[in-house]
Amino acid sequence: FRPKSVAQYLDGKMDTYDEDTKDIRRYGIFKQVSGKIFKDFEIDTHVIQGPDYFPHGVPANYCHARGIDYHEHVDWHGGFIAISSENEAFIYDEFKMSPERYVTYDMAETINDKSRDYRYKLSLIDPLAAKTQVNTGLSTVDDLNHYFRQFKHENRATGGLWRTWDTKSTRGREEIRKRLKNARMCQRPFNNRTVVDGQITHLPTLWVLNNCTVTIDYMKNWRLDEWNDPAQLEKKEIKETPLQKYSHMNMVWEAVFKEHSFKAPPREAPREFKNLSGNYFKP
Repeated sequence: FRPKSVAQYLDGKMDTYDEDTKDIRRYGIFKQVSGKIFKDFEIDTHVIQGPDYFPHGVPANYCHARGIDYHEHVDWHGGFIAISSENEAFIYDEFKMSPERYVTYDMAETINDKSRDYRYKLSLIDPLAAKTQVNTGLSTVDDLNHYFRQFKHENRATGGLWRTWDTKSTRGREEIRKRLKNARMCQRPFNNRTVVDGQITHLPTLWVLNNCTVTIDYMKNWRLDEWNDPAQLEKKEIKETPLQKYSHMNMVWEAVFKEHSFKAPPREAPREFKNLSGNYFKP
């Protein structure tokens, strides 16, 4: 038996803390830890190597959904998520595009290509996109649905109707928190089977594929707004408003999980999918 060095001991001790606590203890970088919105999110646990689990892409027989956090001048943030028959959700692709650089058609085409030939139970967008444009008399939602009908007619898509999402319910955020907590207990995908009162059940979990770097960054850093003067924390309660900076991608996942139709599908044999864009899954 060889005793550990002080450095080895400290490194091992640090591994038991989350990243914010590590920064505080190791570097003296203080953050409003209590304001972190997804406290259970851990990169080492929740971020998985896509090709290791889905070498041929996420199965088409999962329940698939996609969403867009829309703004007129700020980047569009959005992505794709699927849930398995064992109630495990996987965020598997994403996009971030500037409406100042690209017209709506170009962005719709990119989203369509990334959609491949999956059939989407949900195609959701921020209600701001329903605003009528003065120059055309149509909304961005109208434009997207027109373009996606066109893509389907050209045999470049499987269709799907875009609609605005629910802005009132808090169910989505709580569902994400529950799934992150369960994933920490399971430690890895496809390990969520459990027995309760003699009945086999599957814990609902959430995982993020490693190619979704914006989602990872936003989920890790999203927290409640802080007072400009740290000394005010001693006198005032934590703010209840989340930071806008890291909210955009998280709003998409919250919107999807608010929908009761986004649920584990019945178990069935996997279905092969055609890749309409020609771009198979890449890390």
